[in-house]
Amino acid sequence: MDLSFELWEDIVGRCTIPDWVEIARVFSAFREIATRRPYEALVLYCGERNTIRCLRTLYSNALAAQPVKTLYLWDHSDAPYLKAFSSLAIRALSALRNLQSLRYRYSYSPTDGTLKPSEKAQMILNYTFPRLERLSIPNFLGSALLKRHQKTLRKVVPLSEILIDLDVQMFDQGFNFPVLEEINLSNNILPSFLSKSHLPSLRSICLPDKISADDLEHIKSFFSRSGSQMAEFKLGFSMPIQDTRVIDMIADKLPHLGSLEIYCSYSQGLDFVLETVRWIIPKLGRLEQLQNFRWDEQQLRGCSIWLAKEVKNVVMINFTHVSLVLGHSVLHYEHAR
Repeated sequence: MDLSFELWEDIVGRCTIPDWVEIARVFSAFREIATRRPYEALVLYCGERNTIRCLRTLYSNALAAQPVKTLYLWDHSDAPYLKAFSSLAIRALSALRNLQSLRYRYSYSPTDGTLKPSEKAQMILNYTFPRLERLSIPNFLGSALLKRHQKTLRKVVPLSEILIDLDVQMFDQGFNFPVLEEINLSNNILPSFLSKSHLPSLRSICLPDKISADDLEHIKSFFSRSGSQMAEFKLGFSMPIQDTRVIDMIADKLPHLGSLEIYCSYSQGLDFVLETVRWIIPKLGRLEQLQNFRWDEQQLRGCSIWLAKEVKNVVMINFTHVSLVLGHSVLHYEHAR
C-alpha cells in the first residue's frame, strides 16, 4: 500500500492491537494473491508462447526459480523459434540453482544423413547445474555435459532411440562418477565404460538389448575390480519371448545378484507371456540372494491382475522375502528355504 507518511502516522495513532492483527491478516492475504504458485517440476516445449513466458518468469523472479527441481525440456526442430529464444533459455536455466533432474529431448529428423545438435541445443546444454543428480539427454550430444556434472550425477539415461551406436560418442572416454548409482547404456559401450570409469557407488545397469554372456562377464569383472556387493546390485535388460536360457547365464555369472528386471516389447498374447513366466520362475531359484524381480511387459498393463493369479499357481520360488513385480502388480513371497 503506497500511502503518505502523514496518513500512516494518523493510522498508527488510531489503531489498537486488535486492529493491527487484522491489518496483518489483510497484508498476508494480499501477498498470497500476488505470489505465483511455486512449481517443483516443469515441462516446457521450446518455441511455444507459454514456454517463452515461463522462461522470462524464471530468470526475472528468483522466488519462482528457486523451488524448481525437475525440468523436462522438449525441443522441436520445426517449431517457430524466436531469435532471442536461445539466450532467453540460457538466462532462465542459469536461475535454476536447485535443479536436480534435467531431461532434454531433441526431436530431429536429419535430411542429409547426419546427426548433430543445433546451435540452440548446444547453448542450452552449455550450462552447469551445481545440484544436478539425474540427467537424460540425446546420445548424439556427446560427453561434455556429463563431464561437467560427474561429481553430482546419480542417474544417467542417454536417449538412444535415434542411433544406439552414438552412445560410443557419449561414453568414449573414462569418467569419475563418485556418486553415480544408476545408468542406462547400450550393450556395445558397456565394456569400455565399466573398465575406464571410476564407479564406486554404481548399483544399477539397464541395457536396451538382449544380454549376452560377454556382457555378464564384463559386469562380473567390474564386481571383482570395484569390490561392490552383488547382492545390492540391479540388472535390467530386454529379453525375447521364451528365451529363458539367459536366466541360466545370469545364475552362472552373477549367482548373488540382488535385483533383476526384464523388459519385453513383443506382442504375442498373454498365453505366450504366461508360458514364459512358467519357465522363468523356477529358474530364479538359482539366484541365491535375489530380493526383487520385475517382469515389465506392455500387455501386463491391462491384464496384470489376471496374470498375477495365474502366476501364483506356478510360482516355485524358494527365496525369503522376494518381491515379484508383474507389470504394475506386486506380489510378495516369503517362502523359507
